[in-house]
Amino acid sequence: MARLGPPLTEWPAPMSYGAAGSEGLTREAGQGLAGELAGLGFNVDFAPDTDVTMGPTDPTIGARSMSADPAAAAVHGTAFSQGMLAAGVLPAVKHFPGHGSVTADSHLSLPVQPAGLEELRARDWKPFQAAIAAGTPMVMTGHIAVPALEPGVPASLSAPTYAALRGLGFEGVAVTDALNMGAVTKQYPGGKAA
Repeated sequence: MARLGPPLTEWPAPMSYGAAGSEGLTREAGQGLAGELAGLGFNVDFAPDTDVTMGPTDPTIGARSMSADPAAAAVHGTAFSQGMLAAGVLPAVKHFPGHGSVTADSHLSLPVQPAGLEELRARDWKPFQAAIAAGTPMVMTGHIAVPALEPGVPASLSAPTYAALRGLGFEGVAVTDALNMGAVTKQYPGGKAA
């Protein structure tokens, strides 16, 4: 919706839903937003952002996150997705394996996620696990290097990352974030990522 602008509704930042703490309100917002998109012929939206933000040191996700609390991000990300589905628009939860706890912006360069797998499961992967358990149809992977999975390779281009996602029980469609972002083009210029 942010890219479409008026006369469509300007919805609050996703963090507002987490702060309000009403799962029902979040679901209604997802349904309302998707209802406007469906009326224009859209059937997919690369939203919601289910990353767990770490606050001011998170330069990329910020208020696009539902919460800094993994449990709240899970509840509200899933509720928003369910609302979107109810309106006939496929959501894509993003950015697995979690973009809210890194300090670099993948639009510009490749962030490195130093956390081990147990820490990721306990924090960053909780919203994805909840969305998967609720039957989310699509997950977007992010351009974040996770040495615990595959050092130096953006997660979006990493077979071990997709194996980890499938290991969470995900059987739907996996898509990457935009391949023209700095985290990819600096390492794989001229379309080599494809």
